[in-house]
Amino acid sequence: MFDLLLMVRFRVEVVGAARRTVHFVQIPDGIVLTQSPETAVLIALCGQRFQQGEVERLGKPIGMPCEDCLFLLPGPRKEPVPDDSPVVLGPRPRLVPGLFRVSA
Repeated sequence: MFDLLLMVRFRVEVVGAARRTVHFVQIPDGIVLTQSPETAVLIALCGQRFQQGEVERLGKPIGMPCEDCLFLLPGPRKEPVPDDSPVVLGPRPRLVPGLFRVSA
């Protein structure tokens, strides 16, 4: 399993604006970064390799994401469902005409 998912992109002085897409890098459980991500060698989900000093870490999603990284993002973890959680049974009921009225 992976606990840490970093958002990174190339620094301004490394590549042109068109190549500065946001990539996702997974850090496996139990791995401790002994260096800051900016000084480590990282490999994004899409296979893009970042050498030391080429990357800037993003604290929030900003800019165009790498489509390959988005496609390869892991899904949500399967957490056990508590016994007291509501259970959804079957499809949602149909809306009855006239149930909701919009007034001007």
